[in-house]
Amino acid sequence: MTASFSTLGCKLNQSETEALAQAFRRAGFRIGRPADEADIVIVNSCTVTGRSDAKSRQALRRAAALSPDALVILTGCYAEVERETLAAEYEKDGIAVVGQSAKPLLMGLAGAVARESGFSDFTRTQKFDFIRSLLGRDRPSRPDPFALEAGESFFRTRSFLKIQDGCDARCAYCRVPLARGNSVSLDIELVLERMARAVGRGAAEIVLTGVNIGAYKSRGTDLTELLTRALRRTRGVRFRLSSLEPDGLTSRLLDALAEPAVCPHFHLSVQSGSAAILARMRRRYGPEALRAGVIELRRRRPDAFIAADVIVGFPGETDAEYGETRRLLHESPLDALHVFPFSPRPGTAAFSFPDRVPSAAIKDRVRALCALGADMTDRFLSRLRGKTIEVILEKKTASGAWTGSSQHSVKCRVAGIPPGVGFAGRLVRGRVVESGRPCRAEFIEEVDVRPEFASVESRESKIWNA
Repeated sequence: MTASFSTLGCKLNQSETEALAQAFRRAGFRIGRPADEADIVIVNSCTVTGRSDAKSRQALRRAAALSPDALVILTGCYAEVERETLAAEYEKDGIAVVGQSAKPLLMGLAGAVARESGFSDFTRTQKFDFIRSLLGRDRPSRPDPFALEAGESFFRTRSFLKIQDGCDARCAYCRVPLARGNSVSLDIELVLERMARAVGRGAAEIVLTGVNIGAYKSRGTDLTELLTRALRRTRGVRFRLSSLEPDGLTSRLLDALAEPAVCPHFHLSVQSGSAAILARMRRRYGPEALRAGVIELRRRRPDAFIAADVIVGFPGETDAEYGETRRLLHESPLDALHVFPFSPRPGTAAFSFPDRVPSAAIKDRVRALCALGADMTDRFLSRLRGKTIEVILEKKTASGAWTGSSQHSVKCRVAGIPPGVGFAGRLVRGRVVESGRPCRAEFIEEVDVRPEFASVESRESKIWNA
């Protein structure tokens, strides 16, 4: 039997899809692409913006049309916050809606299906009845969100490690706490156990993921201490962090981020450069603290690629306030901007805020900041020309070159890789010869990566030359 997956949204969603795909593969399923006909299709949805909702529905419709007899499941954040509406629309057609809170229960679906004789011959309605019965049996009041352990990477060449979920902040525009609840953290000992397993599988890179990893707390351990302990216990492993909050860039965390084993790629949830807008958004920092944090991060990691999320057109945003945002972004040492037009999300405070910005003005502001972000990225890429970078190989092209991601998370095409070296997941060094998108590099050598995890922490922490 075949299972396929479509994922929308953040690295955390990607991590949870990895976990589900591995559960199905262990049960004997072939893992297909989203464009393949399958027996089971899972769409892992996002609800950050209205466009995310629309994309989730499009993916669901494509899956149902492509595999008319498949068990089609919509899960994730959109399925959580609009559970009743989506169920009324889709479940009459045999499409199951499983909210984010129940997503961990899908880890047991693969084994149950594999044990069910003749499942592949069931009609969609019969498959729907089977899953509804399965999920209704002995369901815990709150399934463990950390049961979605990604483990060995199936879709990507790096290992995801989910350390946190949910969020205690209630930013005026954000719907994620409605979908994922309050902040919870994986026990520090379980984090280290899962990290040891990833290293044992040969992971050269581990991505720490969560909704707000800066809120990580377990037995007196925060994100800084977790990262420090990870660095002390590993060799030959580099770590990458998902999105960080600007107000979380403490001196202690910045010291940890300065370690060479931490990938020089950081994504900050900036959102605005206007003090008035940040206050209306209910963000916990002002523009000066934001600017100081970015400057200090750049000072500690001058080689880093630093990206920022920005929302434009928040209700009441004047031309002057937008100008403050543009000026701060222009003056800050950033390398990329991810620009989003404000999207009014049901259930959030900002959904009913007055003084909506005209759509034409929002489009102009988005266009201008996207152009600014493109210039930033072009400048960063031009600085890479002639430099040596390290690339995790991902896919081989028809021309024989390999594509992959550098330590900066820059997409790169590496030519000249000899036979016996070009395998997905291998780490190679290359010299950048062209700073395009993707940039182009010539192969230098394979990096002799021998990941190690120590049972006892070492005080030596500068152990990886990223």
